[in-house]
Amino acid sequence: DDGILHLVWVRELGSNKNVMYSNSTDNGVTYSDPIQINHNSNSIVAYIQAGPKIKVRGNELLIVYMDHRSGLTNIYLNYSIDNGHSWSEDILVSDQPYLQAYPDIEVASNGIIHLIYYSYNQNNSFNSVRYSTAQLSSLEFSESTAVGVTGDANEPCDCCQPDMEISPDGDIYIAYRNNVENIRDIYIAIKAAGSDGFNDIIRASFHNDYNNHCPSSGPSMQIENNMIALSYRVSDAATSYIDYSDITILSFNNAVSINSPGGSSNFSDIVLNEEYIHVGWIDYETGNPDVLYGVSQIGTGAIINI
Repeated sequence: DDGILHLVWVRELGSNKNVMYSNSTDNGVTYSDPIQINHNSNSIVAYIQAGPKIKVRGNELLIVYMDHRSGLTNIYLNYSIDNGHSWSEDILVSDQPYLQAYPDIEVASNGIIHLIYYSYNQNNSFNSVRYSTAQLSSLEFSESTAVGVTGDANEPCDCCQPDMEISPDGDIYIAYRNNVENIRDIYIAIKAAGSDGFNDIIRASFHNDYNNHCPSSGPSMQIENNMIALSYRVSDAATSYIDYSDITILSFNNAVSINSPGGSSNFSDIVLNEEYIHVGWIDYETGNPDVLYGVSQIGTGAIINI
């Protein structure tokens, strides 16, 4: 709310990875000197799309990330209460016995922190999506529970980053790439405010995206007012899409390709602002990737200003 832009990333020097933080007080024109926020150096894990995540809660900055100091990847959190000048000790926030990865974090309007991450079995096969919360003025996370999206016939794609959002009514939405016999379309699990679990699972893309290996790209989701927007990659078509729905209906039938001519778009990320969906993506049109941007006005079925 004070207009400061907070940025977090992984710095890689040889095989050493650490989580770095910087901020800008002039709308991104200049940045402060980078600070390493993790105290246990050189044990950071980061994958495509699955780097550290930063959120604000009141006067706290919160960063979650993956770390393998124990020999298995776990989820850690650091916080700052002085606008990023200093950072807490590393706090373990995942609670499963084997490998855990792909975290996301959101802060609700009531100050409750919501955390999700993927959990794996001893042989690294997929186990479950875990969900946990920390109450207002606390960083003590509850015992995690399984979201309930893994079954005999389907499971989340185990190397694709999920995305979590909170609606204005306090409902929790988790968008993830599903795997049903190598058909890897996008699904959303929903936990209504006040309910005990994620009791509603909907399919949000209908491309029958066949892929017999992990595509390593998850969806991006944004909620504003009564609208929900998505962007995602369809590996079978080598392109990415945006889509949207009224949040009370949750019917995604407005998919628009975000490809540039002759290109191949991937790792898209969106911002929904009023009736506009802004999207950035990595494009391989020249063989070497570039960052592209476009914007779509809801209802037009087109992306302009690429």
